[in-house]
Amino acid sequence: MLEQGLLRLEGDRIYFTRDVLFKAPSPAATALLGHSVNGWTKWKDSTGRSLEEAMDRSTPGNDYEA
Repeated sequence: MLEQGLLRLEGDRIYFTRDVLFKAPSPAATALLGHSVNGWTKWKDSTGRSLEEAMDRSTPGNDYEA
């Protein structure tokens, strides 16, 4: 994605240069990190709250489509 110009590195942060749509949070996190991860727990807001917490998704079987 760096080679395609979709990502830009600034210090220790990675930014998308334009909107990129993903069907779920895990593929988006995997694209940035380069290995498989759980996007629901990996994505955090500025307070450190995970996407799972923000969406109140912690109940098993409570699947959301992104």
